[in-house]
Amino acid sequence: MKYYDSENRRLVFAQESATPDFWDRQWEEMRSGVRYDTVPRYSLHRSLTRRYLPNGGLILEGGCGLAYISYSLSCAGYQTIALDFAPKTIEYLKKECPSVNPIVGDVFNLQLDTESIDGYWSLLNIFIQVIGLF
Repeated sequence: MKYYDSENRRLVFAQESATPDFWDRQWEEMRSGVRYDTVPRYSLHRSLTRRYLPNGGLILEGGCGLAYISYSLSCAGYQTIALDFAPKTIEYLKKECPSVNPIVGDVFNLQLDTESIDGYWSLLNIFIQVIGLF
């Protein structure tokens, strides 16, 4: 699908819809380079989170994919919820990295109590804002 984004004056191309199956396929292709057995040496997410939130807080990573952020934060002592709507990816995380508390869900329909998390990370939201979709 191609369309012209007149507000931002650019052509946008989407090969297929971003369904759970699409994302499961994307993350499956990237799994081989991921390690959950070593502590990441440096993480911008970890240093920014430490600046604003106390250690041990509960952080939700929305649209987590392979949960890089959640893994880094869990290594630093934070509690995490790694949320994604791609079920095979979440099953993979449950086996390979259960410490991130992976769950299937939709960031637009969270099943969490009000004020139950201390922080939220989502590279998807950053990406959407950078390219100007929302």
